[in-house]
Amino acid sequence: MAILNVIIGKRSNLTNEISKISKDNLIFSNKDLLKKKFTNLNRLKKFNVIFNNSSSMNINSSKDLEFMVKNNLITTLNFFDVINPKKINKIIYSSSISVKLYEKNLINESRYLYAFLKFTNEKYIFNFCKKNNIKLIICRISNIYGGKEKYTFINNLINSYKNNKVFYFNNTNESRDFIHVNDVAKIYMKLIKNNASGYLEIGTGKLIKLKDLVAIFKDKVKVKNIINKNNNNKNNDQSMKLLKINTTLLKKYYNLNSLIKLKKYLENILSK
Repeated sequence: MAILNVIIGKRSNLTNEISKISKDNLIFSNKDLLKKKFTNLNRLKKFNVIFNNSSSMNINSSKDLEFMVKNNLITTLNFFDVINPKKINKIIYSSSISVKLYEKNLINESRYLYAFLKFTNEKYIFNFCKKNNIKLIICRISNIYGGKEKYTFINNLINSYKNNKVFYFNNTNESRDFIHVNDVAKIYMKLIKNNASGYLEIGTGKLIKLKDLVAIFKDKVKVKNIINKNNNNKNNDQSMKLLKINTTLLKKYYNLNSLIKLKKYLENILSK
């Protein structure tokens, strides 16, 4: 009998994609963890844990701040406060590549708290797993697109095209590594079944200029250039180097040649 995957983050785009691939899942919401509605897990013999708990990075009030801290950190603390560590077979924690910028003090203001909370979770879970001899994979994921993902660069661009809306763009030479959510889900299912452990960067290993992606939609989307006041990385060149995914370890566990190609994905949308 397969070991069950306990997934934290019911509304997560990644959770939704994992559910399409694997049916051996028990899914809990952030609210479940905040109210500690998961104590029956200790009745199971063994289970894996996948943390996809996160929330919006938009902070416009003290309530937004409280909500973000609760969903990104308190949920994690509540889980380990209740669960018997002997029941856990393996943990995958979904972190972000932006943590690398945080560690080098290169993160911009708009993403600082998000990266800080991800970094804090990483350290807490790492220490918990080390103390209890639990296998752990911390996945620092690049920019996810596809599926039910909302409010990301790629999805905003696609929605502007489909709904005939203006796309607001900070026309710079910035580049990003983009990976489809279905690919991340497939990678997770490989990782959960093998002997992988430690820190792992998840992405294609290729940076794509944002303006090149916008150019694919030339004459099909009305673009309005804006000045991004939050774009204040101290050293943009160094930041770009950190944002490029190092796929050396990932290649040991997954065939990167099978990854969905972003430009073909966008061109396919335009051809429909």
